[in-house]
Amino acid sequence: MNKSWKYRTVLLVASVGLALTSVGLLFAFLSDPSRHSINVRDDSRIVLFLVVGVLMTSIGVSLFAAAINHTAVTIAPKTHRDINLGIGGGVTFQLIAFIETDPIMLGAMLLSGTLLIVWASMRYAEAKGYSKSLGALGVLGLLGLIILILMPSRQTQAVDAGSNSSISS
Repeated sequence: MNKSWKYRTVLLVASVGLALTSVGLLFAFLSDPSRHSINVRDDSRIVLFLVVGVLMTSIGVSLFAAAINHTAVTIAPKTHRDINLGIGGGVTFQLIAFIETDPIMLGAMLLSGTLLIVWASMRYAEAKGYSKSLGALGVLGLLGLIILILMPSRQTQAVDAGSNSSISS
């Protein structure tokens, strides 16, 4: 399979995965398990929506994860750690912001989370052979990361910035 068709297949699988995940989350949301009724039929529908939602989301995430494995590049350990810490820390800060009641802390948490995600996106874009400025897609949050993940790699070797060692892919 040539590179163009392989990339199109990966993009299709990732898109199907994202669509299934989105529909699954919608079903899970529509289930509203906190709403109990006396009507057995309604309760059955709540459970059915929840089960379908969880299954579709699980399948979608699995498909997306399988697709991104084919677009992954071999990244030097330090860079890989930096990317993971930046994305994990950024998402954590943004999630914590949702429970924050103080407007100043809310803004600080959202800004810190976004800056960490942008930093990690810059490192990831560079690892895939693109300009660091493409890391600005991190401002879009998870959507920006998905775009970066699905972009084909321009690099056949990963080089850790600050060291002369390289790892073949």
